[in-house]
Amino acid sequence: MVSVSLPWLVVHWVPGGCIALVISLVLGFVMIPSFLSAATSDPGIIPRSDEHAEEIKSDPSRIRERTLLINGKPYRNRYCETCRIWRPPRASHCSTCNNCVERFDHHCPYLGNCVGRRNYRAFYAFVFSAALQTLLAILVCVAFLVVRTQRFAEAGDDSSDSPFLRTLRSWQTPIVFILAGYCFLAFLFTGTLSAFHVYLMSINSTTAEKVKKTFKELANPFPERGWRSMRILLLSKKPRSKLKKGYEGPPTDFDMTSVIIE
Repeated sequence: MVSVSLPWLVVHWVPGGCIALVISLVLGFVMIPSFLSAATSDPGIIPRSDEHAEEIKSDPSRIRERTLLINGKPYRNRYCETCRIWRPPRASHCSTCNNCVERFDHHCPYLGNCVGRRNYRAFYAFVFSAALQTLLAILVCVAFLVVRTQRFAEAGDDSSDSPFLRTLRSWQTPIVFILAGYCFLAFLFTGTLSAFHVYLMSINSTTAEKVKKTFKELANPFPERGWRSMRILLLSKKPRSKLKKGYEGPPTDFDMTSVIIE
């Protein structure tokens, strides 16, 4: 798009081509930093304990699961043998990274990182801006074909070929079609993923919870829904990394509202 259709539109379609260029640059300035942030930042890794919890050490045969009462609703809480901690609510152990992650959503192979409590906003900003960028690329390819055809029609020469046929015979057109097809497939992926995460945010759930059907038998104890849930996830202050010096270990802020009722 950048090397073929968009430069041509900037020159031959004013101001439409210039507007498309500005939008593309803005989306790029959002997409690239958010990708780097999501890929390189701590997703919410919970530090491991040097020893097993006291109740596990005193009774090794103890069941590694207990029930918490959160906002008046039961929630199943599991013990992580690898990290030697009771996982905070919504945390899960990533088999790829081998860490427990707060509000674990999924491990993203494209980022090479988990998506969790601390980098979910950057992840969604990347996916959403990528969806808009691919959609813009498709529209630019269509605009190129339309404007190019109009220019041939306005030229009014003696060629027996129709303006659209002459557009199809332009050397840029095969490249534009390939780009449009590629961007269409990319938009199907990023657009669907963006819509899916809007749905997850609206019901205050994660990909992991949806796949595991965490709240099928037990009700979701986290009350935020709709815009309030989205606002908390996307606009609230980024929590401090627990890997930094000064963190004293569990319990986390989630545990403060929980009551053990095992």
